[in-house]
Amino acid sequence: TRGSRVHSKEAARTMSEAVSKSQKPLRSDEATTKSLISACYAGDLERVVALLGDGADPSATDVVGWFPLYQAACGGADESHAKVIATLIDHGVHPDQRTPNGETALMAAAYRGHAPCVAILVMKGADAHTTASSGPWEGRDCFWIARAGVEQKVIKQDELEVVLAALKLERGTAPPQPASVPM
Repeated sequence: TRGSRVHSKEAARTMSEAVSKSQKPLRSDEATTKSLISACYAGDLERVVALLGDGADPSATDVVGWFPLYQAACGGADESHAKVIATLIDHGVHPDQRTPNGETALMAAAYRGHAPCVAILVMKGADAHTTASSGPWEGRDCFWIARAGVEQKVIKQDELEVVLAALKLERGTAPPQPASVPM
């Protein structure tokens, strides 16, 4: 219900502020990192904030090199994932943190057509022109990667247009508003 969503958002904001003020040492043990990555992929802001409050390291990587920001970008094209991304960056994660192949969360979101995630990453300082250092996207930037998502039928052409617009945002700007639909 709407009331519980409002309460939930207020609780998450309060928890986020408390985490920001806490001085707990960072924990990057395997179980904590796995829990944080899982919560990020699910877009579970309340769980992410709770784990950060318990000292989880928002920049930690798992055994294969995945990290919370990347998994949040992969997880979904909705507002909850964008909020998780903003929270992680607000807690010190570099917006261009890289996988072992040199891929960034912005590349992952662009390829999957996750425009809200693309927009928040760009607004928080991610570089749309950075390129992967190896792997299938070696030497490719986010614009090329987003177009590859269409060619490989991961996203549709109309989603590509929204992603490309988000990639062109400047740091600190507001995300584009969806076009109104005439009645």
